[in-house]
Amino acid sequence: QYVMQGLLPGNYDYIVSRQGFCPSTGSIQLTGNYQQNINLFGCFTVNFQVSNYFDEPVENASITITGIGNTSTNAAGFASIITTSFQNAGFAVAATGYKTNTGSLSAFNDTAFMIQLDAALDAPVALSPSSISFNSFTAKWSNAPQTDSVFLYVSTDNFQSFIPGFDGALIVGTEVLINNLSPNNTYTYKLRATNSYGVSDFSNTISVTTLTSGIFSQKQVLKMLARPNPATETIQFMLPGIENCAIVVTDANGRNVISELYDSTNDQGPTLNIIKLANGLYHARIMDGKQIYVCTFIKN
Repeated sequence: QYVMQGLLPGNYDYIVSRQGFCPSTGSIQLTGNYQQNINLFGCFTVNFQVSNYFDEPVENASITITGIGNTSTNAAGFASIITTSFQNAGFAVAATGYKTNTGSLSAFNDTAFMIQLDAALDAPVALSPSSISFNSFTAKWSNAPQTDSVFLYVSTDNFQSFIPGFDGALIVGTEVLINNLSPNNTYTYKLRATNSYGVSDFSNTISVTTLTSGIFSQKQVLKMLARPNPATETIQFMLPGIENCAIVVTDANGRNVISELYDSTNDQGPTLNIIKLANGLYHARIMDGKQIYVCTFIKN
């Protein structure tokens, strides 16, 4: 009980508060002695920490709890609401650049909720690859608007493990060459788009099988010249203007000793460093997806 004396007639606003209780406010019109009964209800603080995929705080996120109230986060991604207990109240957390996070909450004492917002970003679309060779292919995809870059995943076992360098490789653009692969092996790839707000869902999955090294069927086999022959350090294959081809060199026993992807042009043709080869007889073949060129040379 609290008694106030000496008040003049008139209108008065009041607020009554106590630690652990929600404040009670109101107004009275005083014309004489007056008694106001006020009920205080226990209340507590519900805290929210809002972040994105990168665990960065999200500022100015709007938080609404149905029937309770609303608030917004500060620069640290933090916000709070003082309220009485509630159960299964609907909530919505929204911010520019993010999908709205909705659901229901219950709170019966001081409580903290961690909420992650996902980027409002569509997944890329994985497309069929190109330039498939015995040890490489070019992965392709299309990006949705607002995409800054993508994470690329390439696997041989349904994404239980990944080939080196492609366990979420960050790539800008819509294609990338993937090389140093094994012949006649099946690879699968998928992607996630990313920007400053977070990441998208995964794209569809594409499968591709590399060519079998040494298979000449359905391709025309032509002879080519190599100079100098015999050679000591480098050898040039006389195929002017050829590009985006695979070069395979085998020794006299049929073992692969060099496998390289040539993706540039030379006025005379590709040049190959053979300084590490042992002296002897070698067979070279060059494949550009249309034809196969072969020759024999000697390393001195």
